[in-house]
Amino acid sequence: ELLSTGYRGWFLGHIHRPDTPRADGHPFYLGSVVGRHPGETGAHGPVLVELDAAGDLRARRLDLAPLRWENLDVPVGAMERVSAEELLSRLLAVVQNHSQELGPALDQTLAVGFRLRLTGVTPLAPQLRLALERLRAEAPSLVTDHGDTVLFIDRVTEDLAQPLDLADLARFPDPAGLLARRLLVLEGEGDPVPGVEDADAERERLLRLGQEALGTGALGTGVIGTGTIGTSARQSAFQERGPALAPEEIRQRLVATGRRALEEILATKEAGHAAD
Repeated sequence: ELLSTGYRGWFLGHIHRPDTPRADGHPFYLGSVVGRHPGETGAHGPVLVELDAAGDLRARRLDLAPLRWENLDVPVGAMERVSAEELLSRLLAVVQNHSQELGPALDQTLAVGFRLRLTGVTPLAPQLRLALERLRAEAPSLVTDHGDTVLFIDRVTEDLAQPLDLADLARFPDPAGLLARRLLVLEGEGDPVPGVEDADAERERLLRLGQEALGTGALGTGVIGTGTIGTSARQSAFQERGPALAPEEIRQRLVATGRRALEEILATKEAGHAAD
């Protein structure tokens, strides 16, 4: 509708997240001149619009915001040694390398705040979580610099998983096996799952329950598990109220919560065997 007006350009406000400037008449959001929240990532600043004698527009964003936010995933699957010191070195290297990639875009930037997320499937996941907890306790402020720009790590979270043989676990009718079946349903594409007559129907049911859980603040394990596992860091995702999510986002949250719950079940089971 805006294009049908015949105007040369539309520059929209209100939305904080900026769009790439358009010079072809298509509407775009200018965005805020500085990211006021860690979720408002990337380049912010005013848009310079030039109009030539022929009436053609040129628009480009000027990276003048004094503060910039970046959210990055940090793969850790290749890490061979796990300690708070090694993890700190890895995180600082990540922010330095990313800042170098941004190059001249940081010329006017006084500070860049990073939110990092550790990702990967690794048998060292438990040790990495412990290292992260120690790092949080011993170094709550992680600061370095890149030229005249201060780089600080605002938050580090994790989305780590241990390698699990879900198909093998699903053969057993115990809590771990029942949870493994539901994870196979969520991670598969309608493939047969032991003990599940209709994987597609079960998948739809779990997604529906997941959406309901997000609306009420219920824990994820109440949807895909036995409801006997306490709250963990990853389960907190299901305590956040908000607008309806797409089915794929719900599936990802259910899988993440379920895998963490399964790890805890297996760890408890292993500890019980060791005590015997």
